[in-house]
Amino acid sequence: MAIQNDPNALKAGSKIAGYEILRVIGSGGFGITYEAASPITSKHVAIKEFFPRGIASREESTRIVFASRDTDIMAWALKRFESSTTDQCKLKHPNIVDVIHYVKDNDTGYMIMEYVEGETLEEWLRKRPAPLSVAELRPMIEPVFGALEYLHSQKLIHRDIAPDNIMVRANGTPVIIDFGAIKMIEQQTQLRSKTNRSFSVSKQFYSPPEQVQDKADHLDARADVYALAATVYRALGGRPPVSAEERTQQIAFGNGDPLQPLITLAPQLDAQFAAAVDRALAFNARDRTDSIEGFRDAIGWGGNTALTVAVPGNEAEPRFQPLPYSAPAPTADLAARKSSRRWLGAAAVAAAIVLVFVFVGANWLNLFGTRGPVVIVQQPPPVLTRQPQPAQPAQPPAQIATKTETPRAPSQPPAAPPKAETKADPQSDAQRDFQVAQRIDTREIYEQFLKQYPEGFYAQLARAQIQRLAAADLNALTVKLNVELRRVGCGIIASDASWNDESRKALTAFNQYAATKFDVSAPSAAALDAVQAKASRVCPLVCAPGLVAAPNGSCISPPPPVVRNNAPPKGKLVCRWGDFNKGEQPHRQVCEVQ
Repeated sequence: MAIQNDPNALKAGSKIAGYEILRVIGSGGFGITYEAASPITSKHVAIKEFFPRGIASREESTRIVFASRDTDIMAWALKRFESSTTDQCKLKHPNIVDVIHYVKDNDTGYMIMEYVEGETLEEWLRKRPAPLSVAELRPMIEPVFGALEYLHSQKLIHRDIAPDNIMVRANGTPVIIDFGAIKMIEQQTQLRSKTNRSFSVSKQFYSPPEQVQDKADHLDARADVYALAATVYRALGGRPPVSAEERTQQIAFGNGDPLQPLITLAPQLDAQFAAAVDRALAFNARDRTDSIEGFRDAIGWGGNTALTVAVPGNEAEPRFQPLPYSAPAPTADLAARKSSRRWLGAAAVAAAIVLVFVFVGANWLNLFGTRGPVVIVQQPPPVLTRQPQPAQPAQPPAQIATKTETPRAPSQPPAAPPKAETKADPQSDAQRDFQVAQRIDTREIYEQFLKQYPEGFYAQLARAQIQRLAAADLNALTVKLNVELRRVGCGIIASDASWNDESRKALTAFNQYAATKFDVSAPSAAALDAVQAKASRVCPLVCAPGLVAAPNGSCISPPPPVVRNNAPPKGKLVCRWGDFNKGEQPHRQVCEVQ
């Protein structure tokens, strides 16, 4: 969908690598996508320009500039954008958008790719009067399974599968577009940046919980499994699943997982199919179906042929019908794996059961499957664990061979076997102490908690709470500093809750007239203390045009000019010497008009 009037976008008619910009078709935190055409061949392409909002600005209509403090982070981010583009150039699949070229120009980079005619899957679904059936969905979505299997075989992750990133051509062929590598660049830029700028790196409803963590650049195939399952959930259930952020918060509050099973939204579905989709949406990455191939098998689409049913006509008929899909011939490796699916099924089930016990007993502390902070949450979920049994030490063979049974005296009762020592559950202790820390709810108490429990799920929650409190402290500091800068007359600041250009100009003026050197890029406690120490105006009063400074230090409208009438008074002017008895001075004349 075209984005109109983007102030940062290139103007229509601008040329990139010989292509003429026609319009903006997409815009995000770090990129602007255009439709462009060659004036010679008339071929249309899509061009994604690397444009990090909040860091870069446009100069001379095309060139991108940024502050000197961002030189290193911009160089790193642009290099990652280039490498992700070259990786995509190597992909050749009928259901993945074809990336043609990468161009360096205007101090930034441009990804030139195939322009896909059609509409997004989300747009098409919204035209449907009711959710799809499995038979209607399969010919449209099954090619996406194959495309992701191919992508993962190339050691790449899409990171941004969602209905609005699947284009559907007029003949019903789906095409995956808009890889999510740029979102990882956004997140890493935020972590490396020295300012308080932030960017959104996850797609609501379709991104897995682990994608919102600081180490989301370590995602694996299970992230795409989650996103694809969420897309299937939305198509069959009529609405997307609850967001990962909401799930995290509700689980931490102890309210359980708010994700509704798909069967409750679409009771007509086969129960096994719906359960397979729910399993692919597991909150914990370890509990999730671990591959696209496994997800395909779990929903019963493991064969090479797809059932197709014509979409019934209706008043809101879409402008295309899904055509019967014939899966592309698999490579030798994929064919070998698919031929072994039947006899591996039982072994896979048994292995899955074993892995559940292994993970529960050995590595259940990391709820998300990766390390790093999570989104802001409040309360921890209940934790169920097995109590480990202490192993009995083995005796050396020599002792066993020479050991003789000593007969026990009849008067002595048989000795009771030693009781196995019961070890405390560290996760249960962490849960209890975390609940205590939440009642106090200070950064110091959470930091003290982390010293005792540096790893595990509750350590992640504690770090998230520290981030929440730090953000609240920063917001309070921003409001106070803006108010104080206005009080000492160093600027007109419209919004106290954000540190903006007006705030930076005000602190710059304070530095100038108070002879200080505070960093103006972000508020600081030292700057607030210095401004609060000033009891009166620091910066000179500057009034807006049309206003004048008043003695009380405020700007007021100027008084109206005094009109003097120099016309001679009417009547006869009579003068006399002053009368002492009337209180007048005798040596001065008193004149009156008569």
